Amino acid sequence: MPSRRRIRFCSLVRIAAGLPALLALAVAGPAVTPRLAEPADGAVLSLSIPHLGWNQVFVPRPESMPEYVVQLSCDEHFAALEDEDQIAAVITRYVPSRELAPGAYWWRVAGVDARQNRGPWSLPRRFVIQPPQRVFTVPPGASHRQILDLLAQAAAAVPRCCAIRLHTGPRRARRCCSRPW
Repeated sequence: MPSRRRIRFCSLVRIAAGLPALLALAVAGPAVTPRLAEPADGAVLSLSIPHLGWNQVFVPRPESMPEYVVQLSCDEHFAALEDEDQIAAVITRYVPSRELAPGAYWWRVAGVDARQNRGPWSLPRRFVIQPPQRVFTVPPGASHRQILDLLAQAAAAVPRCCAIRLHTGPRRARRCCSRPW
């Protein structure tokens, strides 16, 4: 299979010679579709600001700085966008700038080359933001002691998932995790 550089050169030569550009699709924009990495399709998240990640499809170079466009929607057809952003191609992660309300969301990513030609969209993925199971509210005018007590109650309500055991003697400290899942 010819390299991408060869395809672009051949297409440009055909266009310059007045011939039809049979390979114009390769010239028009990024042909590689990003593959979404995380969260998994159908994931249920307890964080209201999700971390979205995908595989890199560009080799970013300063002279041709490509980008990714990320879309986040409440419907699977992306008719009404909840969020949209363009990110430099050196970054393959996205975090929305605000909290998302509990509910279902779909997201997708496309590459955009230096000429602003958008490539194909990734296959969309769905994730769900679940509502908090328990909310600890600091009342207006709360004292420092009341806030500390509320934080202690909240910390006590979090399920224990890890324990740290320190061993005495010449050995170094070792972390032991017990995972409930």
